[in-house]
Amino acid sequence: MSSFTYKSLPDGGNFTRMVQLLPNVNSDAPVECHLLDYDLGSTEYQPHVYEALSYCWGSQNKPESAILNGLTLPITTNLKAALQHLRDSQLPRTVWIDAICINQDDNKEKGKQIPLMRRIYAQASQVIVWLGDCTDAGDKALEELRDPAMIWTGYSEITSKLLQRDWFQRIWVSFI
Repeated sequence: MSSFTYKSLPDGGNFTRMVQLLPNVNSDAPVECHLLDYDLGSTEYQPHVYEALSYCWGSQNKPESAILNGLTLPITTNLKAALQHLRDSQLPRTVWIDAICINQDDNKEKGKQIPLMRRIYAQASQVIVWLGDCTDAGDKALEELRDPAMIWTGYSEITSKLLQRDWFQRIWVSFI
């Protein structure tokens, strides 16, 4: 299968790209997507119908792949796991994903797209945070985080381990 190559975004407007994650009943099936040009419009903070994915890329190696517009796109292991978990069994899902929606090999495009990220996340119908594959105590740790009293009494070892995941270490993520 041929490798995917990006086409330039349309001039004018506030264009970005969106991933339409195609459904599959088999969670181990190859990840298939369509890439669509998308105009964020002139209304700055009005929610749109797409979701935005916040996650850590992990290793810069891209040993996995997704099928994008019928062509192969190398992706990281962490992104593939996220897409497999996000994929619905029946309906397509529209998601903004930085590693796919921005041509990472085009510095000029990155220079235009990165300043739009705040707007992209703000206008999303929801932001999905992918912390990685589940752990046995992950649900318990998330419940503990919901309890404001835990800020004063201290988190358990389980929650402390969750908060040590890479996503929480990013400079723009602050957590009390």
